[in-house]
Amino acid sequence: GIALRSRLSAAGVRVAPVVYTSDLSRAADTAQALADALGAGGQPPPALHRDERLRERRLGPFQGLSPAECARRFPATWAAFSCGDFDCGVRPPPAEEGADAAGGIEAVGSMAARCSDVLGAIAARHPGGTVVAVSHGGLVHTACVEVGGMDGEVPHISNGSVTTLKCDGAGAAGGAWRVEQVGEVIVPRDGGGAAATEWRARPNVDMAGGRQ
Repeated sequence: GIALRSRLSAAGVRVAPVVYTSDLSRAADTAQALADALGAGGQPPPALHRDERLRERRLGPFQGLSPAECARRFPATWAAFSCGDFDCGVRPPPAEEGADAAGGIEAVGSMAARCSDVLGAIAARHPGGTVVAVSHGGLVHTACVEVGGMDGEVPHISNGSVTTLKCDGAGAAGGAWRVEQVGEVIVPRDGGGAAATEWRARPNVDMAGGRQ
């Protein structure tokens, strides 16, 4: 957070007085720490706005399970998910008991729709502004591909990394989005995080088989 504040300040960028975040605790905690850092130096910290549309993809019966547990408890469903059948709208036959738990696995189209909806709403509230939003790797990946129209391999999106999208136009009213940076990690050069920063891209090690 301090390094991001440093970089924005050096570039003369002022951020909106609100940080948008997924309402899941792992994102909301990060957003709070980031807001506190952005508000350091005598400035009031930005307010937090929690929005469930920024949540990670819903994984239904897989929630809270390791890959090995998913494969053991729901072998057909896990196999279909792993090869991308759910992304194409294909349901695994036969249906397994419990596979629709917790609302079932969210379709990519549904995730893309809420991602587009929330980004459009944020852009409409802050036309021409710079806004910080804290979400999850899957949703950020979806934003790049489905909203930003990014082609080819998406770079690695690690915890705490920064992805930048820009809306040219009217946001929710039809503005066009483009991806400017993906998965950048801000590294303090002096070890203290207060002044100079650099951006570092890393290979995307999580995209085997096209899955984030």
